[in-house]
Amino acid sequence: MREPINLSEIEKAMSDVRVFLENKIKEKGNLSFASIHEISGVLDEEFDELKESIHLNDYNQVEIELKDVIISAFWGLVSLQTRKIDW
Repeated sequence: MREPINLSEIEKAMSDVRVFLENKIKEKGNLSFASIHEISGVLDEEFDELKESIHLNDYNQVEIELKDVIISAFWGLVSLQTRKIDW
Protein backbone atom coordinates (compact mmCIF):
# COMPACT_ATOMS: atom_id res chain seq x y z
CA MET A 1 0.00 0.00 0.00
CA ARG A 2 1.23 3.47 -0.84
CA GLU A 3 1.58 5.74 2.18
CA PRO A 4 1.43 9.54 2.33
CA ILE A 5 4.70 11.35 2.96
CA ASN A 6 4.45 14.40 5.17
CA LEU A 7 6.32 17.67 4.79
CA SER A 8 8.75 17.00 7.66
CA GLU A 9 9.78 13.72 6.01
CA ILE A 10 10.33 15.53 2.70
CA GLU A 11 12.37 18.22 4.44
CA LYS A 12 14.53 15.57 6.14
CA ALA A 13 15.23 13.85 2.84
CA MET A 14 16.08 17.20 1.21
CA SER A 15 18.43 17.99 4.09
CA ASP A 16 20.10 14.58 3.71
CA VAL A 17 20.60 15.21 -0.01
CA ARG A 18 22.05 18.66 0.68
CA VAL A 19 24.60 17.20 3.13
CA PHE A 20 25.38 14.43 0.61
CA LEU A 21 25.96 17.10 -2.08
CA GLU A 22 28.24 19.10 0.20
CA ASN A 23 30.27 15.97 0.96
CA LYS A 24 30.50 15.07 -2.75
CA ILE A 25 31.78 18.58 -3.55
CA LYS A 26 34.43 18.25 -0.82
CA GLU A 27 35.38 14.82 -2.16
CA LYS A 28 35.32 15.48 -5.92
CA GLY A 29 35.45 19.26 -6.28
CA ASN A 30 33.02 21.67 -7.86
CA LEU A 31 33.94 21.40 -11.53
CA SER A 32 31.09 21.27 -14.02
CA PHE A 33 30.40 18.31 -16.26
CA ALA A 34 32.26 18.72 -19.55
CA SER A 35 29.33 17.85 -21.81
CA ILE A 36 25.79 16.54 -21.96
CA HIS A 37 27.35 13.21 -22.95
CA GLU A 38 29.29 13.13 -19.69
CA ILE A 39 26.07 13.86 -17.81
CA SER A 40 24.45 10.92 -19.58
CA GLY A 41 27.38 8.61 -18.86
CA VAL A 42 27.51 9.48 -15.17
CA LEU A 43 23.75 9.04 -14.79
CA ASP A 44 23.89 5.69 -16.60
CA GLU A 45 26.66 4.51 -14.27
CA GLU A 46 24.85 5.69 -11.13
CA PHE A 47 21.60 4.11 -12.27
CA ASP A 48 23.35 0.81 -12.95
CA GLU A 49 24.75 0.90 -9.41
CA LEU A 50 21.26 1.64 -8.08
CA LYS A 51 19.82 -1.34 -9.95
CA GLU A 52 22.55 -3.60 -8.57
CA SER A 53 21.79 -2.45 -5.00
CA ILE A 54 18.11 -3.13 -5.57
CA HIS A 55 18.92 -6.57 -6.97
CA LEU A 56 20.90 -7.31 -3.78
CA ASN A 57 18.08 -5.99 -1.56
CA ASP A 58 20.64 -3.77 0.16
CA TYR A 59 18.44 -0.98 1.50
CA ASN A 60 21.35 1.05 2.89
CA GLN A 61 23.16 0.94 -0.44
CA VAL A 62 19.93 1.73 -2.31
CA GLU A 63 19.66 4.92 -0.26
CA ILE A 64 23.23 5.90 -1.11
CA GLU A 65 22.75 5.13 -4.80
CA LEU A 66 19.48 7.10 -4.92
CA LYS A 67 21.37 10.08 -3.53
CA ASP A 68 24.11 9.55 -6.13
CA VAL A 69 21.48 9.59 -8.90
CA ILE A 70 19.87 12.73 -7.47
CA ILE A 71 23.19 14.54 -7.09
CA SER A 72 24.40 13.50 -10.54
CA ALA A 73 21.18 14.73 -12.14
CA PHE A 74 21.29 17.94 -10.10
CA TRP A 75 24.93 18.59 -10.98
CA GLY A 76 24.09 17.99 -14.63
CA LEU A 77 21.27 20.53 -14.34
CA VAL A 78 23.57 23.10 -12.72
CA SER A 79 26.23 22.51 -15.37
CA LEU A 80 23.65 22.92 -18.13
CA GLN A 81 21.85 25.94 -16.67
CA THR A 82 25.10 27.81 -16.06
CA ARG A 83 26.28 26.92 -19.57
CA LYS A 84 29.55 25.66 -18.14
CA ILE A 85 29.62 22.60 -20.39
CA ASP A 86 31.82 22.64 -23.47
CA TRP A 87 29.47 20.74 -25.80
